[in-house]
Amino acid sequence: MRISLVTPTLNAANYLGEALSSVREQQIAVEHIAVDGGSTDGTLELLHESGARVVSEPDSGLYDAINKGVGLSTGEVVGFLNADDLLPPGALAAIVDGFASRTNANMVSGGWEVFRDAAAGIETIVKVHDRGAKTLREQDIIHGAPILNARFFRRSFLERVGPFDTRWRRCADTDLLMRVLHLDPERATVEPVVYRSRAQPGSLTFRGGIEIELTEEKLALCTSRLAETRGDRPLHARYRRWHSWEAAYMAWRRVRGGQPLEGARELGMGVKVDPALPLVVAVQVAQHLRMRAQHR
Repeated sequence: MRISLVTPTLNAANYLGEALSSVREQQIAVEHIAVDGGSTDGTLELLHESGARVVSEPDSGLYDAINKGVGLSTGEVVGFLNADDLLPPGALAAIVDGFASRTNANMVSGGWEVFRDAAAGIETIVKVHDRGAKTLREQDIIHGAPILNARFFRRSFLERVGPFDTRWRRCADTDLLMRVLHLDPERATVEPVVYRSRAQPGSLTFRGGIEIELTEEKLALCTSRLAETRGDRPLHARYRRWHSWEAAYMAWRRVRGGQPLEGARELGMGVKVDPALPLVVAVQVAQHLRMRAQHR
């Protein structure tokens, strides 16, 4: 089984060398496709030295680059590696074993860790080994832990799912996983950690201070999908539930930020989409109070 890895890059030289080394250490054949948006900081030199297949041309953003890479891939299985992240030793061998153990699987997921650089080396700060999260559940997508890169897909299945929607700069990965879940693929899980995400200031995943902007994009995405999926009731219902969660969160952020009227407006707009929104608000408040009690 051949695995294709897609890595989008743009001026990523700071951490790229480590990512490329982690691919070389996998000890199995890998088709590594790097799609670069026009780097000028040494990224291209690192990519060419690594032996990866390199495409460098202007693009319309991260997800456009990934779509190009998937389109160029020839492996039976496709995975995604960000330029600042790492594949643990043996990760791809574990994924191959997962597909071999369940030959009809279209997706294999493993453990995921978040790390940061520390004075004494790498410090792990988050571990996700929960089997339920690995198998993919709607609540994990909606509540903010989609963990796309710890999942590997048969390329033929990704073609059915369709490309990342490049209208969404920050949450196209979450949208793609919602469509994956809707197709209900046969899936398998493996125990080892197969992906390590680096928490660093330039990371799109871990950048702070963008909660309002991110939630606004998620609401716009859900609104668009609700209009597009009227003929597919199950998928429409998924996006309605997602919209309700984000509307409740946005209202809470507005109230917490001293904008109660804006919060009320957000709730009013959300109720028009889903009359059950007050129940979602109650769930979020209960979760917040429980977390506060745990940290006292």
